[in-house]
Amino acid sequence: MINEQIKQTIKAPKAPFEVVPPGEVGNWPTLAARPYLWLDEPIGLYLHIPFCESKCIYCDFNSFARMEDQYASFVDALCTDITRGVSWDLPGTPDCAGAPVSTIFFGGGTPSVLDPDQIARILDAARSRYNISVNAEITMEANPGTISLERFAGYRESGINRLSMGVQVLDDVMLKKLGRIHTAQGAIDAYRWAREASFDNINLDFIYGLPGQDIDHFAGVLDNLLALDPLPEHLSCYTLIVEEHTPLYVGVMRGLITVPDEDRVAEMYEMLAERLTTAGYEQYEISNWSRPGRQCRHNLVYWHNQRYLAFGPGASGYWGTTRYSTILGPREYANAVKQGDSVLHSRDAVEPKGEMGEFMMLGLRLNQGIYAAEFYRRFGMSIGTIYGHEISALVEQGLLETNAGRVALTDYGRLLGNEVFEKFID
Repeated sequence: MINEQIKQTIKAPKAPFEVVPPGEVGNWPTLAARPYLWLDEPIGLYLHIPFCESKCIYCDFNSFARMEDQYASFVDALCTDITRGVSWDLPGTPDCAGAPVSTIFFGGGTPSVLDPDQIARILDAARSRYNISVNAEITMEANPGTISLERFAGYRESGINRLSMGVQVLDDVMLKKLGRIHTAQGAIDAYRWAREASFDNINLDFIYGLPGQDIDHFAGVLDNLLALDPLPEHLSCYTLIVEEHTPLYVGVMRGLITVPDEDRVAEMYEMLAERLTTAGYEQYEISNWSRPGRQCRHNLVYWHNQRYLAFGPGASGYWGTTRYSTILGPREYANAVKQGDSVLHSRDAVEPKGEMGEFMMLGLRLNQGIYAAEFYRRFGMSIGTIYGHEISALVEQGLLETNAGRVALTDYGRLLGNEVFEKFID
């Protein structure tokens, strides 16, 4: 149960949701000024690098440790897969050759285990197949424990222009408990090296609600974070999720590890939002804050439910009206590419009603929420006609608010986001 004091401070807005007439679609400050054609919208490219030096106790991502002997063959396979294109694996979908790509994201795993020349080669493969914007945001995740000033300089030269570093917490004892391979000082050093290597767009990842963490400890973590000079352009701050099939889950189930309850986590979230706002950050999504104008453009592709190509083991993409995922194992992936076989693990057609639900679920994560005009532009139907009942009920519960043709989560709703999102997914 969320802290009762938080509930009592929330006043549920009572105004009914307004339906925007089709003739007013162009009047809202969104993408709604032009007809919707998905190929004309921002398209992302996700590249999954599935390797890590070690596996953290909380991680359920598709990642593998101690596979250094596979790096070279994996890069060969990934480049081949990129150049043959997703439409090769998805017959009947639009040809992806020359698709306009505005963002690229190297995720993992730990992409920084690859050498800069390998990253450059992968980017060259992408440029050979797709129309990469000259102003593309190109992000690479990096682990502070796998990095040096020289490597940062190499990544910058290869074409990476945005970094996302997994700091998680600035406390050596907790880092060790989580299975992280860096120290708090090592993370700070890595951040400074990135600045020396001319990176001027950096995100730091943090996790809160950690085993044994209380509000005072979290306040100290925020003190250390906000003492960085200059401050990072972007912060992603996530509550710890105890995922099944992880060592953390086993420890919690056996009573060996204790994590804070949801009331304590809610207190941390409220402190986080207040401290970051005071420091000049703008919250634009449930778990993301940025300096003005420095939102993560790649993640906005996801939250706006736009299309994105995806390559690498365990990658998930969305092309045309098809969502797909690839086979999980790095060896199996590389062998399939080498033999000229498909790397698809799953393929699912997205029906119009399903797309509407995804649009609502993803768009409501954003602080700006969803404009009725944009919904109409996407689907040719009124949001009130499709979801009026759900929206009205959630407004009555204080979880959503409506204003000037826009629907968004309230502060209370951000604490209970999953309860809101499930109302729009069949």
